Amino acid sequence: MPITYGDAGTNRTATAIYYQDGATLRTLREVYIGDGGTNRLVYASGFSVSAGAINASTVAPAPASGNSTATVTGGIGPFTHSWAFVSGGTGINLSGTSTSTVTATTATGAAQLRTGTLRDTVTDTGSGSVQTYDIAATLEVEAP
Repeated sequence: MPITYGDAGTNRTATAIYYQDGATLRTLREVYIGDGGTNRLVYASGFSVSAGAINASTVAPAPASGNSTATVTGGIGPFTHSWAFVSGGTGINLSGTSTSTVTATTATGAAQLRTGTLRDTVTDTGSGSVQTYDIAATLEVEAP
């Protein structure tokens, strides 16, 4: 979350704030201001999300299964996750959709190729900021 400040009559925006810790320059992650005995959050640094694609292959009749773990960098936390297909995904079952690691599995049975695009919607509950990250899921069950 950027913070706006006045500088000689001009509004400027800071996207990161740093402080000196001995010889090390560190990023300030949050700023609070006391308000009637309650500390109120007025600045929180942003965060980013990354995750790898799901690619899995097996031989029928076993189901194909794979997973992906979202990694969050920055922010305040704690973070919540919500995984869902935004396209495709027919014939793929998901588990762990409210955790950082989602698992995608096909049904047991005949040869099949299942694909889709998964989106993880991540909320930083400390700041209220939301980020999304999309990944591809490809699950193949090959004929024996």
